[in-house]
Amino acid sequence: MNEWYARDISEKIRIAYKTKAINGDFTGPTAPYGYAKDPENRNHLVIEPKQAKEVKEIFELYIAGLTIFRIIKYLKENHVLTPRALTNKETGKYNLPFTIRYPYDWSYKTIQAILSNEEYTGNLISNKHSTISYKNKNLLLNTKEKWIVSKSTHEAIISEETYQKAQAVMLSRYRKKATKNIHLFMGIIRCENVEEH
Repeated sequence: MNEWYARDISEKIRIAYKTKAINGDFTGPTAPYGYAKDPENRNHLVIEPKQAKEVKEIFELYIAGLTIFRIIKYLKENHVLTPRALTNKETGKYNLPFTIRYPYDWSYKTIQAILSNEEYTGNLISNKHSTISYKNKNLLLNTKEKWIVSKSTHEAIISEETYQKAQAVMLSRYRKKATKNIHLFMGIIRCENVEEH
């Protein structure tokens, strides 16, 4: 009976979150860097001006040709606090030794996540992840077909055009990196000792 009750409650919570997502409500625990939760409506995002300025600059630098590592260096040299360091300064959360000692050390993953986040165009992306079951809370990445996309739910920080340009740059760099070490004679010369299948 207890197991049935737990499963039923879990399913109701899942449905409630999905309904909110379909309605264009933000259901995440924290707002993306560049935004804050609206004090008058916690399910709505509002722009945080200073952070939004940094988000715009990250996109502009990336499209202009700087690599993610160069952007990290630029942010550090200009003493731009990392999202965690900023939260620590404003709220006292993430009071960790690394955050306090290296407040300007942005990670590659953080910059990549910003550049990949469509929510900066004003669209809300929900249902990206799901849990295996009510017993196993490990998150699984859903396929894009399962994502819930609500258009123009909040003010955009960057244009759709800027976002798409950044995705194109990212894709071209990924392909270039993936093919960087291809041998000069690949596909031309073949070793005689390789068995044919």
